[in-house]
Amino acid sequence: MRNILFLLNMYLPNADPNGVCCSHVAEALARQDYHVLVAAHEQPDAAELEVINGVEVFRLHRSWPVKKQSHAINGVMTYCKLLWPWYRYPYTTDWKGVADMTAVAEKLIKEKSIDTLICVSFPTESLNAGALLKKKFPNLRCYGYLLDSFSAGFCPRFLPRSLVRHRKQKWEERLLEPMDGVLLMESGRDHYEKNCRRMPWYGKARYCDIPAVVPPAGQPVRAEDPQTVTICFTGTMLTHTRTPDYFLELLKRLRGIRIKAVFAGYTNCAPDLSAFSEDSNISVHMLGQVSHEAVSGLLSEASMLLNLGNKNAALTPSKIFEYMSYGKPIISTFCVDNDSSATYLRRYPCALLLDERDADLDGAAERLRRFILDNRNTVIPYGETERRFYGNTPSATIEALKELEEKAGK
Repeated sequence: MRNILFLLNMYLPNADPNGVCCSHVAEALARQDYHVLVAAHEQPDAAELEVINGVEVFRLHRSWPVKKQSHAINGVMTYCKLLWPWYRYPYTTDWKGVADMTAVAEKLIKEKSIDTLICVSFPTESLNAGALLKKKFPNLRCYGYLLDSFSAGFCPRFLPRSLVRHRKQKWEERLLEPMDGVLLMESGRDHYEKNCRRMPWYGKARYCDIPAVVPPAGQPVRAEDPQTVTICFTGTMLTHTRTPDYFLELLKRLRGIRIKAVFAGYTNCAPDLSAFSEDSNISVHMLGQVSHEAVSGLLSEASMLLNLGNKNAALTPSKIFEYMSYGKPIISTFCVDNDSSATYLRRYPCALLLDERDADLDGAAERLRRFILDNRNTVIPYGETERRFYGNTPSATIEALKELEEKAGK
């Protein structure tokens, strides 16, 4: 394992969460003198080839334009693929994307003497491409890196969950069977041990965790207005996974404290903000999607950081580990009993957990007020966070990858 290629969706400078996690691992490998390359989708104003922190980044160009279909057509196609028992691949598969990924990766394998291919999911297209490339280059070590679980993920409505889970597990099995090894997330361990341990690919799997505990990109910035507490959320908000509604209800009930709440990231939620204004003690700012560089600035400037509970307990947002790296107090809501974020945050020295199912909103608002007043100036040293969460460092993921390499070589 000397020349390593990561195949994924979005990478720096405008990376999605999986791209950010992969950047941490790729850069750590580069610092260990591995030759590391990344093939990711093109971005506006990004060069076709650039070197970012020691990692060579190649951009995937689509060979033909993407035709957007209506939500209704996409919905019908999804249900048809789920119900048709002979459909052999995930219903999300974009075969044009598979062709583009395969073509670029094949070129790099030949030109750069790639010996190790790491296929990052999501998207599942990288796993499709990896299976094709493994067949063409039998000596290529090919690993699936499931930062997101397909079989444990979102289930469309109106169909039995058992049916959907079964179909997704079969599709996942087809994608992972050709791999030399698979890296799975600890948050999905219960799901995989219950449903997949008898599948042939599971014997090639190794568990690791989200590699997002790294020294913070920005230094803490002194607030312009020391009387105002800035609470920042960064990440995706979708109506079927997480929304800001509960937290906003608590903000409405806060008294005697000035709050600036900032939400940055893609969302399809439309919360009612009529109760908040710049002139009131509580202001709310919805910034939409921003670059990762801008996210670093927001996290540095914030007094406290906010995590919103995910309705899917098997999915752990990578941002909570990035939050921890900054050493700021963390406020987190949860809406299911086995919330995976809560499992980690209970080990963090300065976190408040709020159950969204608690009907006593006034009581929850008072606990939030006390936490803010008591911890607004608290900072946890990075070394303490790294010690408590070593499993979430890039070094721990690299150790797991080397174990897969050793196992595949036997």
